[in-house]
Amino acid sequence: MKILAFDTANNTASVAISENENILAYIEELRPSMQAENLMPMIEDVMKAAKCSYDDLDYLAVTNGPGSFTGIRIGLASAKGILFAKENIKALAVSNFEYAYFRAITQVKDYDKIYVFLNAYRSQFYMQVFHKSGKIEEPLLIDFEYAIKLLTNEKGNIVCCGSGLEFIYHQIMHLPSIITLPRFGTR
Repeated sequence: MKILAFDTANNTASVAISENENILAYIEELRPSMQAENLMPMIEDVMKAAKCSYDDLDYLAVTNGPGSFTGIRIGLASAKGILFAKENIKALAVSNFEYAYFRAITQVKDYDKIYVFLNAYRSQFYMQVFHKSGKIEEPLLIDFEYAIKLLTNEKGNIVCCGSGLEFIYHQIMHLPSIITLPRFGTR
């Protein structure tokens, strides 16, 4: 089963092709606000690197937010165009919380909770918490100060990740329970 996946929801773009849970090709563009110009060439580059065509694909996965309205629109419109042209491909929508969570669990195995912070602009985050037990909390819209207070009171191995983490990194990096993933999404 081959999957073409892309994310344009948070001011950057990434594209990957996987087959049976193995990544065949991956590319990421961290320059902000370049999704419209770069997405289709990135898809073509990844397809070429993976040595596959649209006819080889079984699924197309695209992120659907939360995130930048323009970025989400670019990703969904591109997916719709591909799906319109190739009816054999099935569509999958993935939240940016799920996407960040998946990236986190591939990097950190020993955790109690994973906090995903996505930039909501105006000094706010979209936040969702994933527990090791499988419990998933409802997404919230919170301000930076509330996030810092919440993390200050946490115990156990707490992983923090997502495009919004850079805004509170210096306030939480000293906390003993906090594990921060090293790469932030670029504004």
